[in-house]
Amino acid sequence: MRYRQGAIAACVVVTAGGLAACANHGGPRAASASGTPQTTSIVSPPPAAQAQSSALQDLRLYFDSGRSQVRADSRAVLDQAARLFREGDPLVMTVSGLADSSGDPRRNLLLSQERAANVARGLMDRGIPAARLQLIAKGESEPLVKTADGVAQPENRAVIITWRK
Repeated sequence: MRYRQGAIAACVVVTAGGLAACANHGGPRAASASGTPQTTSIVSPPPAAQAQSSALQDLRLYFDSGRSQVRADSRAVLDQAARLFREGDPLVMTVSGLADSSGDPRRNLLLSQERAANVARGLMDRGIPAARLQLIAKGESEPLVKTADGVAQPENRAVIITWRK
């Protein structure tokens, strides 16, 4: 995987056990609660133009440029995620925030974290226990659509919800 020079290749992972950070120094690394580095694997699902779902695939919510609020047209995706959670009872739901490459990379990382947190709040409001959610902020480090630096690509302003059994 390539990162453009000056890009922040990092993420923040929030689990019931606490907060961990990972950065791309020879591969994503995370610190456990004890501070011991652990290698993590972060995989992006294939791109899509609109919110989509299936029982074993992922759900996507898209955001306005520079914004972290869940759009009204995405609330149905949150309802669907809660329903799929109740039907499938996954071990963990992963909520991964993304940002496009427009603007400051540090701000984009924070924006992706805020997006993931807002989606997680929406899921908790729908009855999903916080202990079963994992939040990841990817910033612009893993775009769904590869673009040149500084491109405001709407498909990269997203949160992806996946789950593990």
